[in-house]
Amino acid sequence: MLDRVLVLLIVVWCIDGAFQALFGFDLLGIPLTEDGRVPGPFAGNLRFPVLLSILLPSAVCLLALQGRQKISLLLWMVGATVTLLGGTRAQSITLIVGAGLLLPVFSASARRMLVVAVGLVLAVWLAIRLESGSGLQPMESMRQMLEHRDWFAMLDAWSSNRLSSWRVAIEMGMDRFAGVGASAFTEAYPLYTIPDDPRIAFVGSGFEINHAHHVWFAMFAEMGFLGVGGLLVLAAVLVLRWRAATTSGRNAARPYAVALGAYFFPLTLHPPLYLFWIFPVIWLLVCAYVTALSKGTSGEMK
Repeated sequence: MLDRVLVLLIVVWCIDGAFQALFGFDLLGIPLTEDGRVPGPFAGNLRFPVLLSILLPSAVCLLALQGRQKISLLLWMVGATVTLLGGTRAQSITLIVGAGLLLPVFSASARRMLVVAVGLVLAVWLAIRLESGSGLQPMESMRQMLEHRDWFAMLDAWSSNRLSSWRVAIEMGMDRFAGVGASAFTEAYPLYTIPDDPRIAFVGSGFEINHAHHVWFAMFAEMGFLGVGGLLVLAAVLVLRWRAATTSGRNAARPYAVALGAYFFPLTLHPPLYLFWIFPVIWLLVCAYVTALSKGTSGEMK
């Protein structure tokens, strides 16, 4: 039942996002953001691309395992395009990771088509960004920093201050064994950053530095060694359950494993786990993964 609901949800989201991108408003009448991003049926420009990039590989995997590989490839292309039109560059990494995790479920010819699709979607998205000028500001910042040979500042500017956020997150986690507290990154940020950090002026002004832009760094900052240790234990348990499962159990759990892998992959730049619109989704995927492994195991033992 969950499989069908998940596929239907992603198909509806893709149609809704594509309609919104083409006509300026979605099926519910929600318009594009002021800067032309696709928010889907959600408020703001973050939730739709983040959730879609996490759940899209699951839906594609489910269709591919059912033998509908061409349809699944089409769904990936539409979903990936809509995700990138949401305007968050970080989701491009999630899409690439998710596509890589999907390769084993496709035939050799379908794998080549998926690789081509990834390159095509990313190329079109990059061309749109350059045409709109949204991709030029980081490049200009890099050029200026390169002239001064400030490599950290250059990479920080290119990544939209991600490196600065990670540095602050590490300082928080190292200072407190249990971190600064869930969702306390914004309040603690001025206490741990460098004195001349220009972003301190934004704290409390409506532009919040509300997370570390990385699942693992955010967990380390807010929950410290306890939080990261808990995540590692969870990952170890899930891997051990996978290794102990039968082939049918692994096939049943693979769609959820792909989504979890795309979210927790160390190079992806997702918002932290402790957000009210992310935590239930990830926990649902974990429960579905464990349940699928168990069903597969019990089914093959009968």
